Amino acid sequence: MTLHEMQIALGDTRKKFSERYEIPIRTLEDWEAGRRKPAPYIIKLLERAVLQDLKDTGENKEKE
Repeated sequence: MTLHEMQIALGDTRKKFSERYEIPIRTLEDWEAGRRKPAPYIIKLLERAVLQDLKDTGENKEKE
């Protein structure tokens, strides 16, 4: 999953995604523009966090 796909899955803007995972927005912009590349483990950790957040959101909706 790419950073952009993660943002879309969560329904987050770049700013919201930045705040949610405490990543400086400039860093996200650099990663997305290809000026810098995150270490592979960073992407894996983010993907795991996003999938957990999506799962938690789905579980909360089921309870409502």
